[in-house]
Amino acid sequence: MRMSPRLLLLAVTAAVGVHLSSANAQSGVLVGVAAPSGYETLWIVRDAARPVHATIPGLLIPRAEGWWRMGTVPICSTEGPEGQAMDVLWRARADSTPVISEICHEIPRGELPLPIYAEDSVARDALAKEFVRCSWGRIEIKFVSPEYLAVGESSGQTEECEPRGGRWYQSYYVSRFNGDSAFALSRFAETPVDSIGRLALARAATELTKDEMCTRIVDGFNAKELLEVGAAWYPSREQGRWMPVLMEELGTGDCQLLPVVDVALAVALTGHDSLRPPWDVLVKQHKGLVDAFTSPRGDLVIARTGDSLFVHLASGAKLGRRIGALPFVEREIVMIQWATGRNVARWNQEIAAMIRRGLPDPKVVPPPKDP
Repeated sequence: MRMSPRLLLLAVTAAVGVHLSSANAQSGVLVGVAAPSGYETLWIVRDAARPVHATIPGLLIPRAEGWWRMGTVPICSTEGPEGQAMDVLWRARADSTPVISEICHEIPRGELPLPIYAEDSVARDALAKEFVRCSWGRIEIKFVSPEYLAVGESSGQTEECEPRGGRWYQSYYVSRFNGDSAFALSRFAETPVDSIGRLALARAATELTKDEMCTRIVDGFNAKELLEVGAAWYPSREQGRWMPVLMEELGTGDCQLLPVVDVALAVALTGHDSLRPPWDVLVKQHKGLVDAFTSPRGDLVIARTGDSLFVHLASGAKLGRRIGALPFVEREIVMIQWATGRNVARWNQEIAAMIRRGLPDPKVVPPPKDP
């Protein structure tokens, strides 16, 4: 794969940074980012000269068996004005090419419960034989760790196949990195979530009644009658830590309850998630702070405001000087993976080598033809 000038520059600078010692780079972090253009990973180290060492396309995940990458790719695009398609979630070892088979849901127009308007029977028969694509789907990666991931899936029918149009549905699930079985929130919550979760959903329902379209649907919702709380959920960054967001869909995707629940999540899911200095100290020192995370050694702090990401040196309870900043608009953090000590130099070297070789884009191929 041919590298862009930007990636080539990153590869060269990353290679130069391989000499990092534990004295000037005691900590480093891979920050997975969801952006409007797709997914990327920032490699940030405790280096006052150049803290942002690389920007890697896709989500780069350090797993026990080596480096993996993850992302989504659209297939089966429709011809409608919305440009609807089917998203596919791909996971692959970092140096391999993800191969996606483009299998599309198509049916003849004549099988749809909709009238076909044509000038004559010949034209009508021709239109009836045309294949149209009925389904669309979007996938959002909400959280990634070496062993787990959280995904949001939206799906619906295209307007060509749905007489009324506009109806769509949403779901969220947490599973193992290479699995598809959904885990309930109770598996990872450090404290019971049933009572606090029902209360959070009830409050969210009250807020949703302000949406005129959802009022009638919400009126029939009672959080106390739910069989289970936390079947659909995902981790999200809230004020310096990972917190669970519950999901309850009322009717269609237009009317959703998505309250954040103040419950600690297990380290087995999140990894290191302790903030130093504490949130109440950081929010006084950083105007417009919306998130922050600290290295296990406490020597590096990443602070996020509404439009920027700032890199700070730190020492225990004190926030040190700022050593870097970059624009961070319309972005969501979906992964935080720390390296410390000698692992910083090792990760830096391996990431530089991957970028030099080139990280292959997903390859979409047509399905094999029937013999």
